[in-house]
Amino acid sequence: MPNIKQEIIGVKHIKETVESVEKLLNKLKIDYKRHDNIVKLTTKIIPRVDGTGHLRRYSYDYYIGTGQWRSIYSDGTYNETYYKSNGIEDFLTRFFKEDIKHDDMKHIKHCKKCNTDKPLSEYQKYIKNGINIGQSYCRDCRNSSNTWSAKTNPTANPQRMYVNGKYVSTSHPLHKPGRFKTFEGAAFSALKGYEKTPEGYVYIIANPSFDGWLKVGMAIDAEDRCNGYQTSSPHRDYKLLYARKFNDRRTAETKTIYKLKKVVKEHNGEWFKTDRNTAQEIIEGLSITL
Repeated sequence: MPNIKQEIIGVKHIKETVESVEKLLNKLKIDYKRHDNIVKLTTKIIPRVDGTGHLRRYSYDYYIGTGQWRSIYSDGTYNETYYKSNGIEDFLTRFFKEDIKHDDMKHIKHCKKCNTDKPLSEYQKYIKNGINIGQSYCRDCRNSSNTWSAKTNPTANPQRMYVNGKYVSTSHPLHKPGRFKTFEGAAFSALKGYEKTPEGYVYIIANPSFDGWLKVGMAIDAEDRCNGYQTSSPHRDYKLLYARKFNDRRTAETKTIYKLKKVVKEHNGEWFKTDRNTAQEIIEGLSITL
C-alpha cells in the first residue's frame, strides 16, 4: 500500500472523517483495510469478465477527505493515475453497486446533530432542485429539541378559536377560545352550565322542501332548535314532528343515529330518508335514563 505522503498536494478536501467512512463501510459490509487516511476496498466476486474470461474481484485505494481514488491491478501493482469522486458515498455508488443496494446508498444521510448516518426516511422532507435531500437533523433530534408549546403550536393552542374547522382571528367580534360548529354554538356555550348540562331532547324535524327526509338531532330545547332552523328557510316551514326528553341527550342521539343507519339506506349526517314512524319508534325504544 502506498505511503500517505504520496497523496497529491493541492486537492480540495471533502467533509468526511476516518470514523464516518469506517462506520459507513461497516454498515454496508464492504471488505476494506485502512492505513492512516487510505482505505483499500475490495469488491465481492461480481459478474464482470476480465480479459481471460474469468470472474474476478476489483480493488481500489480511496483517500479519506479528498475523494481521490485509484485502482489496484490483479498483480498487486497500482495504477499511477488518480481519479476524483465527490466523496465515499459517490465512490461506492459508482463501483460497488453489486455489493450494496443502490437505494440504500442513495437514501443515507448524515445527521449533523447526533452525528449518525441514517436512512433518508428518518428525516423530514426538504425538496431542493426537485429532489428530496431531507432536513439537516433527523426526526429524533428534531423532536428532542422541539420548543413548540401550546401557545406557539397552531393546532394545540387552547386560546385559538375554530368554527366549523376554520380558524377565527382574535380580531373577530365574536372571538371565543375553543372549537365550535357555528357561531351560535359559541355564543350558547358562554351560558353557565350549557355544555355541562346532559339533559335534553332528541327530536325529529321535517321540511316539505326535502320530501321524505327527516332531521334527527339533539337539543336542550327542541322547539327553540326548530325556531333556529326557520332562519334558513324563506317560508319558515320547518316543523317539529316529535321530541322526547332524556337524562343524557348526547348518548340518546348517538344510539338513535346508530340504529337508524342500520335500517335506513339513504342518509347524510343527521338527515335520513325515512318515515316518521320508523324514527319515532327507535327513539321511543330507548331508555329515558340513558
